[in-house]
Amino acid sequence: MGLGEFVGRGGERLWESLKDALRGGISWVRVGAGGIEVRLTRRSRIDLAGLFNAIDEWCWRNSTRFILVFDEAQYMRFSNVRYDGVLAWAYDNLSNITFIVTGSEVGVLRDFLRIDDPEAPLYGRYIREIYVDRFSREVSLDFLRRGGFAELGIDVNEGELDEVYEKLDGIVGWLTLYGYLRGGIDKLSHREALDRVFSDGVKLVLSELDAVIKPSRARYLAILNAVARGLSTWSEIRRYVEVRTGEVSDAVLSRLMKNLIRYGYLSKVNDTYVIPDPVVARAVMDARIG
Repeated sequence: MGLGEFVGRGGERLWESLKDALRGGISWVRVGAGGIEVRLTRRSRIDLAGLFNAIDEWCWRNSTRFILVFDEAQYMRFSNVRYDGVLAWAYDNLSNITFIVTGSEVGVLRDFLRIDDPEAPLYGRYIREIYVDRFSREVSLDFLRRGGFAELGIDVNEGELDEVYEKLDGIVGWLTLYGYLRGGIDKLSHREALDRVFSDGVKLVLSELDAVIKPSRARYLAILNAVARGLSTWSEIRRYVEVRTGEVSDAVLSRLMKNLIRYGYLSKVNDTYVIPDPVVARAVMDARIG
């Protein structure tokens, strides 16, 4: 059932009934053209199993399905809640809820979910995995033209679109942000929108990066800074890291670089290393190592 159809069938009234069914578990629900927003009440402890069970029962009574999306789900590993166990329980016991987990750090997300570990709660459950790789030039330009600007009635020239692809390298998240900045409320110019993608993106990258590199921040940043400056081999990177942070063993450097590859901040191509995201490259060039 699409959102428009759902709202057309008296969605606001239906969602009010869901709010009542959760017995005060949510403070309000808003249904609009952009989607459905649910805000939980502030409580020191939320019974997720009970919340999901109430939603499932409500869906059964109203012959509908509820889709819960956990964006950047790899960060749930920092919580005290065993989300993988809750998801496994919901999978086994609730038939009217579909869970979608997304993450830009694919390796970390898989490590968190442990779907290949026989001892993990989610092992053996059916999971559909969808990978969104960077777009080719043709797909990127078509995505911007037909997927956004044509619908908004905005004229853009090919030179601008070519520059967007060259600067953002087909990464769909940054392409989407650029399109939003040009076609959204602010309606920025091409140059303003592209500059904002990098300025806002750098802040976001540094915020996310700090959460995962905290134990060895200086060394992680030195590795990324080296690669951003064009040093691509193991020996070049090691020399740079040692100049900036002091002596480092092969084992430690190997572990840190493997972690950065898992996080998606670094890629290994043959025997050289690259930063696959141009916004990440800009961010680590600006970050203080020491």
